[in-house]
Amino acid sequence: MDNKHDELDSIVKDFVNFTLEQKLDLLVEQLKQTAITVQQMCDNYGSGNEVYINRELVDIDKDDVTVDDYIEAMEVYVLSIQQSLNDFSIAEDKFLDLMDEVLPKDSNA
Repeated sequence: MDNKHDELDSIVKDFVNFTLEQKLDLLVEQLKQTAITVQQMCDNYGSGNEVYINRELVDIDKDDVTVDDYIEAMEVYVLSIQQSLNDFSIAEDKFLDLMDEVLPKDSNA
Protein backbone atom coordinates (compact mmCIF):
# COMPACT_ATOMS: atom_id res chain seq x y z
CA MET A 1 0.00 0.00 0.00
CA ASP A 2 2.87 2.38 0.72
CA ASN A 3 4.03 1.92 -2.86
CA LYS A 4 0.73 3.23 -4.18
CA HIS A 5 0.80 6.15 -1.77
CA ASP A 6 4.40 6.94 -2.73
CA GLU A 7 3.43 6.89 -6.40
CA LEU A 8 0.45 9.19 -5.77
CA ASP A 9 2.62 11.51 -3.66
CA SER A 10 5.08 11.72 -6.55
CA ILE A 11 2.31 12.53 -9.02
CA VAL A 12 0.94 15.27 -6.76
CA LYS A 13 4.44 16.66 -6.19
CA ASP A 14 4.92 16.96 -9.96
CA PHE A 15 1.43 18.41 -10.40
CA VAL A 16 2.12 21.19 -7.90
CA ASN A 17 4.94 22.42 -10.11
CA PHE A 18 2.81 22.67 -13.26
CA THR A 19 1.57 26.01 -14.55
CA LEU A 20 -2.09 26.81 -14.04
CA GLU A 21 -2.82 26.07 -17.70
CA GLN A 22 -1.05 22.70 -17.48
CA LYS A 23 -3.00 21.83 -14.34
CA LEU A 24 -6.30 22.75 -15.97
CA ASP A 25 -5.45 20.83 -19.15
CA LEU A 26 -4.51 17.77 -17.13
CA LEU A 27 -7.62 17.89 -14.95
CA VAL A 28 -9.93 18.25 -17.94
CA GLU A 29 -8.17 15.36 -19.72
CA GLN A 30 -8.37 13.14 -16.63
CA LEU A 31 -12.07 13.88 -16.22
CA LYS A 32 -12.63 13.15 -19.91
CA GLN A 33 -10.83 9.81 -19.63
CA THR A 34 -12.77 8.95 -16.46
CA ALA A 35 -16.06 9.78 -18.20
CA ILE A 36 -15.10 7.50 -21.10
CA THR A 37 -14.06 4.68 -18.75
CA VAL A 38 -17.28 4.84 -16.77
CA GLN A 39 -19.28 4.95 -20.01
CA GLN A 40 -17.47 1.78 -21.14
CA MET A 41 -18.36 0.13 -17.85
CA CYS A 42 -21.97 0.99 -18.57
CA ASP A 43 -21.65 -0.50 -22.04
CA ASN A 44 -20.53 -3.77 -20.45
CA TYR A 45 -23.89 -3.91 -18.67
CA GLY A 46 -25.79 -2.76 -21.75
CA SER A 47 -27.12 0.40 -20.12
CA GLY A 48 -26.96 2.42 -23.37
CA ASN A 49 -25.18 5.23 -21.56
CA GLU A 50 -23.28 7.89 -23.52
CA VAL A 51 -20.75 10.50 -22.45
CA TYR A 52 -22.58 13.79 -21.98
CA ILE A 53 -21.40 16.31 -24.55
CA ASN A 54 -22.04 20.02 -24.19
CA ARG A 55 -20.89 23.10 -26.08
CA GLU A 56 -18.82 24.12 -23.04
CA LEU A 57 -16.34 21.41 -24.04
CA VAL A 58 -15.61 23.22 -27.30
CA ASP A 59 -14.62 26.40 -25.46
CA ILE A 60 -11.40 24.86 -24.14
CA ASP A 61 -10.12 24.43 -27.70
CA LYS A 62 -10.30 28.10 -28.58
CA ASP A 63 -7.24 30.34 -28.58
CA ASP A 64 -8.45 32.66 -25.81
CA VAL A 65 -9.51 29.97 -23.33
CA THR A 66 -10.20 31.23 -19.81
CA VAL A 67 -10.17 29.60 -16.39
CA ASP A 68 -13.97 29.80 -16.47
CA ASP A 69 -13.97 27.81 -19.72
CA TYR A 70 -11.90 25.08 -18.06
CA ILE A 71 -14.12 25.00 -14.98
CA GLU A 72 -17.26 24.80 -17.14
CA ALA A 73 -15.75 21.90 -19.12
CA MET A 74 -14.86 20.15 -15.87
CA GLU A 75 -18.44 20.56 -14.68
CA VAL A 76 -19.72 18.96 -17.91
CA TYR A 77 -17.46 15.96 -17.37
CA VAL A 78 -18.38 15.70 -13.67
CA LEU A 79 -22.08 15.69 -14.60
CA SER A 80 -21.39 13.06 -17.25
CA ILE A 81 -19.53 10.87 -14.77
CA GLN A 82 -22.31 11.23 -12.19
CA GLN A 83 -24.98 10.29 -14.73
CA SER A 84 -22.92 7.37 -16.00
CA LEU A 85 -22.33 6.04 -12.47
CA ASN A 86 -26.05 6.30 -11.80
CA ASP A 87 -26.81 4.43 -15.04
CA PHE A 88 -24.16 1.85 -14.16
CA SER A 89 -25.68 1.30 -10.72
CA ILE A 90 -29.14 0.79 -12.20
CA ALA A 91 -27.81 -1.59 -14.89
CA GLU A 92 -25.80 -3.53 -12.32
CA ASP A 93 -28.86 -3.92 -10.09
CA LYS A 94 -30.86 -5.24 -13.04
CA PHE A 95 -28.04 -7.62 -13.93
CA LEU A 96 -27.82 -8.94 -10.37
CA ASP A 97 -31.60 -9.37 -10.23
CA LEU A 98 -31.46 -11.33 -13.47
CA MET A 99 -28.65 -13.50 -12.11
CA ASP A 100 -30.78 -14.26 -9.04
CA GLU A 101 -33.59 -15.40 -11.34
CA VAL A 102 -31.37 -17.50 -13.58
CA LEU A 103 -28.97 -19.17 -11.17
CA PRO A 104 -30.25 -22.14 -9.19
CA LYS A 105 -30.97 -21.45 -5.55
CA ASP A 106 -28.93 -23.31 -2.96
CA SER A 107 -31.34 -25.85 -1.50
CA ASN A 108 -29.36 -25.93 1.76
CA ALA A 109 -29.94 -22.25 2.46
